Amino acid sequence: EDSSAYGLSGDGKVVTGLFWRPGAPGGSAHAMAWSAATNMLDMGSGGASSRIDGANADGSVLVGWDEHPSFGNRRAAVWVKGVRTVLEDSDWPSEASAVTPDGRVIVGYSGNPADFQTYATMWSWNGASWTKTLLGVITKRGSTGYAYATGVSADGSVVVGGVRPDVMSSKAVGFIWTAATGLVEASDYFKANGARLNPLHKIYSLPTLSADGLTIAAATQLISPPFTI
Repeated sequence: EDSSAYGLSGDGKVVTGLFWRPGAPGGSAHAMAWSAATNMLDMGSGGASSRIDGANADGSVLVGWDEHPSFGNRRAAVWVKGVRTVLEDSDWPSEASAVTPDGRVIVGYSGNPADFQTYATMWSWNGASWTKTLLGVITKRGSTGYAYATGVSADGSVVVGGVRPDVMSSKAVGFIWTAATGLVEASDYFKANGARLNPLHKIYSLPTLSADGLTIAAATQLISPPFTI
C-alpha cells in the first residue's frame, strides 16, 4: 500500500487520507488531499507523520492529526484552505475526526489534565481562533475513561461516537451528546426517546449521523458468544 483514503468532502470532489514516504525525512506518512484538478497534494506535517480524516462540504476545511515531532503522539489538527493549524499542541494524544459542512465545528478527542482521562472534544471557530470544549466521558468506578467523537450534525448540536469506560478494556459503548443531555450512553438515550432496542445486542459505537441529526448509524455486537458484530 502506498496511500489510503479516509475522508470525502460533501460535494464528492476532495478525497483525503495519507500517503507513505519510505526513507524520506519529516515523517513516514503525510496527510494528502486529492481532487481531479490537482491530483494528490502533500498537505505537510510538523516534522513527523500526519493524516486527514474528514472534510467539510467543499473541501476547504480538512481535519485529522499531526504527530508531535518530539513525543510522537497524535495531535488534533485542521487544514483551512491548505494552511495547517495544530488544535492540541501537547504530549497527550488527540485527534480530529469530523467537521460540519460549513467547517466551523470540529469534533474528535483530547485529554483532560484535570483527571487524566480522554474526553470527546469539540473545537468551534469563534471568528479569530478555535475554542475547545470538552464534551465528556463515561467512566466506571475506579477506572479512567476514553471517549472519542466520530460524527457531528450540520449545526453542531448533536455529536456521536464511542467510549471505553475503562481505558484498559477493549469493551466500548456508543454515546450521544447534546447541549441539553450532555454526554450519555446511546442505549439510554434511545430508550428515553421511545426506541425499541434488541436486548441481545449492545451498541458499542455510533459512527456517524445525518446532517439534521435525526438519523444515526449504530454499530452493535451480540452480548454473548460468538459476539458477532
